[in-house]
Amino acid sequence: MFSPLTNVAQITDDDESSRQIIQAFALPQMTDYTTSSPTLRLTHEGHCNLDIERVLLLCDSMTNAVTGETQIKFLTHYMRLNLTKYFAHRVKLSPPLPGEKLGNISLSTEELFSVPGYANTMKFTTSFDGHARGICVLHNDRDGTEFYGFTIDASGMDQPCSGIVGPGVDIKEVEATESFPSSLRMTWNVKLAFDGNLGRVCYRKRGKDGRNVLAIVDLA
Repeated sequence: MFSPLTNVAQITDDDESSRQIIQAFALPQMTDYTTSSPTLRLTHEGHCNLDIERVLLLCDSMTNAVTGETQIKFLTHYMRLNLTKYFAHRVKLSPPLPGEKLGNISLSTEELFSVPGYANTMKFTTSFDGHARGICVLHNDRDGTEFYGFTIDASGMDQPCSGIVGPGVDIKEVEATESFPSSLRMTWNVKLAFDGNLGRVCYRKRGKDGRNVLAIVDLA
């Protein structure tokens, strides 16, 4: 079992393209806790030419019993030209070569889906086996707030990752149907949570009397 990767440094080449040094550590054995403070053991190290900020764990470590290769998958996104794209980063941890102490890390990227506009917020629920359900939340002053539901399958070691995104849901229409008072309408700065099992969005607003109120919207 490996811990999530740790971004430890960023270096710049002569052509000003940035690379990141990433490391992987093995979790200590349970017996280590009884004798002393647990220590993470560095097992793999490598360079990455991709921007891996805003990384969320999508699929926990899986090891090929034949080759000894371990894979971990992460979900990330970036916003460019009025479009938000979502990707699965597949991190491969190869066994050390003869005479080497550390194994190599390689990374490949697979585009899952995209949504129009800038998704300021993304929430998702995963079982850490590569299956996930989530929402992209787009906020803007002109059109208000819009949700896009998505599902991801990144469970296979040898199969490509896939993602499906549904049509946008205008939260103003949902609020109007449910007769939400204007004081509870969703705005860009609300705190929200998402339950992927129920398809439920919860967000907190301050009512006219100054008290915090929890609003619930079911999208399923």
